[in-house]
Amino acid sequence: MNDSITRERRVPFLKRKSLIKSLKVGAVYFVFGEIYIIFSDLQLHSSSQDLLFLKKMQTYKGFIFILVTSILIIYLVYKALKNQEKFYKQVNEGEKKLREIIKNSNIGAAFSNKNGDMLYVNDGLIELLGYTREEFLKMNFADFSHPDELKEEYELLQKVERKEISGYRMEKRFLNKKKEIVWTDLAVKAHRNEEDEIERFVGWVLDITEKKKLENELNLVNKAVENSINGLAISDSTLLPQQIFSKN
Repeated sequence: MNDSITRERRVPFLKRKSLIKSLKVGAVYFVFGEIYIIFSDLQLHSSSQDLLFLKKMQTYKGFIFILVTSILIIYLVYKALKNQEKFYKQVNEGEKKLREIIKNSNIGAAFSNKNGDMLYVNDGLIELLGYTREEFLKMNFADFSHPDELKEEYELLQKVERKEISGYRMEKRFLNKKKEIVWTDLAVKAHRNEEDEIERFVGWVLDITEKKKLENELNLVNKAVENSINGLAISDSTLLPQQIFSKN
């Protein structure tokens, strides 16, 4: 988790806000400057006709204008830097908390680049699939996905890339290090940069293997009951009426 998740949404907003504020400051400064130049020139010319005196006062007026401008620029830059420092401090604190939550979560979590190459995995995913962190970081998500799931997931990823959806959720089979099937409930979200390009995918993985085993067992039981009922119905239908009454 080297980059900020929170920053991706907040930075474009802050840039727009800063741009609007800068335009307002620039407009006020321009109006102030024009008023200062016009009225100071009128005041000078009305107070004296001495060209040497006017030239000297114009120089002083320029120095004053430059001084005021310099002070204003220094103040605005200082304020902008302080706001930026405060913002990144808040972001870093948020990242630290998020990192701790993800790291200590029992639910598997992973980051990948837009090509599916792994960038980060938490302890939950390591425990779930059995690969080491180093092994994960050398893999693509397709390397530990069940091959039958990839076609559907690639189609979903293409929809995300086309901005038709921002993420997706699906029941997915992964393959652990022993090549055993692990059923999961997978939720994937795309995070985009300032240019609105996909920077990374964030995936949350919940183990539902036991749930799937219970569902399969329940399906088998239901089929067995259904078959037994159908078998009884068929066998009873072959009996003659007198045989049915004689049974009773």
